[in-house]
Amino acid sequence: MTEVVVDNCALLHAVQMGALQYPPLPLVAALLESGALRMVTTKAVRGELSQSIEHVVAAWEGRGWLRTQNVSLQQLRALGNLSRRPKPGRNDLALIALAVALGAPLLTHDAPAQHYALDKGVGVQVIDLLDLVLWACHRGLAPLEALSAAWGAEPHPEWPKGWAGSATAEWAQRQSARSALWAAVGGAAADHGPLGASRDSEG
Repeated sequence: MTEVVVDNCALLHAVQMGALQYPPLPLVAALLESGALRMVTTKAVRGELSQSIEHVVAAWEGRGWLRTQNVSLQQLRALGNLSRRPKPGRNDLALIALAVALGAPLLTHDAPAQHYALDKGVGVQVIDLLDLVLWACHRGLAPLEALSAAWGAEPHPEWPKGWAGSATAEWAQRQSARSALWAAVGGAAADHGPLGASRDSEG
């Protein structure tokens, strides 16, 4: 089981993409239900979540899929000395500090937070929503090729890491680059091939 520190913006994007065929939120929920994934956030971020996603967050909390954890002032101060990059906002900095403390990947679509967390002095693994979606597909929770056809060339106009033109192409690109999440789980994604794809086609 992998813990992931999650930001408000990533959850909001997941809900906003609910109109898509194969929306990402049920795929993330399937990972959570399988026991492969648990999410953690800070109490400050939990307090700032908008009403549009409260029903999702409350349900996840009720099932033990999402928990909150405090970050101390000492942890924040220590983090501030690790990088000379411009610091993100206090709540984002606290999420990064929590990821450092837990040794967990950070799921965020906030660019300043991503850049700060990725600094070699900080060393946090940064992932986006698509990392989780592709992981779910690779575990057989949805057919990758069908998801690729359903999403088309532009599933979301502001996809944080860009888009390779299809979910299948994005999978190949991220797999070859050793996605931060899949690396963090020790290659657990490789245990399951995407539905509709043979083991020989996985590269």
